[in-house]
Amino acid sequence: MYCQACKIRQVEVIEKCDDEIQPYELCNECHKRLLSYSLRPIEWYNLASIHTFNKFLLHDDFYEDDGVATQPEEDVEGIEDLIAPSLDDVKENIESLIDFCIAKWWLEGNMINCLKQHEPHILFKSIKSRFDNSENYYVKGRLYEIASRILGRFCEDWIREKWKFYDGKHIIHLSEAACFCLPFDEGFNFVLSALENISDNELPHMAFSCLYKFRAPQAINWMETKVKSPVKDSWGSLAAASNPSWDKLNEWILKGRPYSLVAIDTLNRLIPHPGHIALNRLNPRPVLINPSSIELMSQVLKEYSEKDNVPRVKQAVDKIISNWNIILGE
Repeated sequence: MYCQACKIRQVEVIEKCDDEIQPYELCNECHKRLLSYSLRPIEWYNLASIHTFNKFLLHDDFYEDDGVATQPEEDVEGIEDLIAPSLDDVKENIESLIDFCIAKWWLEGNMINCLKQHEPHILFKSIKSRFDNSENYYVKGRLYEIASRILGRFCEDWIREKWKFYDGKHIIHLSEAACFCLPFDEGFNFVLSALENISDNELPHMAFSCLYKFRAPQAINWMETKVKSPVKDSWGSLAAASNPSWDKLNEWILKGRPYSLVAIDTLNRLIPHPGHIALNRLNPRPVLINPSSIELMSQVLKEYSEKDNVPRVKQAVDKIISNWNIILGE
């Protein structure tokens, strides 16, 4: 058994401090560097490709995503000769490429393009094998993400099986897989069923995380049975991602709280903001569907703000009226 970090020396230490189920298997030297946040880039990379950067001792608090230590407690020697591989180094070998994708913080566009160059059945075989042999929650999540974004309907039977035996884990990644790997009605209903088991406090955030990529007006209809006071921002974000129409938002405004606040939040979320990372990544960007005239919509909002005369509403309405061109995608 070779050390998981250097892959040169024999294993001398089984370190369980981060994970008793999947411990680090290390030589003495790498063990010392692990505990002092002083791994060389290739050593960090080799561990991250097995354990992911989410484990505490490999976390991005201590390392860049190329494995360079940011808070080492000892001198880090040999950085120039012991660098982590680049995407160009691994892109031709499917196993090395998947290792690279597991080690990185995000599954980025250039990585996706490289994965798409490989035969789907070979990629799926590797994903399934790794999934079945891993006990690491984050590794499995990244494998679901790869399957969703590269394989799509090619792996629908596998994703369908995972949903039929859903155990409460990986709801966000499985929801993405439901969106991209299954027929709409089937995938959407799997997600709605899973969300029934989420607490009221967590539901707004989880609903957004699980449903926004569907971009489905059906999500807005479902929300009407779930929205409660106090209103969480995530409801507006989900509605904004789901092709909201003016007729629906106008209906909510006329209903009053809590629906009116969600309608106002929805219009606000249609104005790009650096903090709305997930919404900003949607392509095409969300806009208001089937609007009425700007004059009429502005009048409705002004009349509502006079009735619900609190700073949150007034500030939001002023911002919306000043940004109709963006909200309408003009």
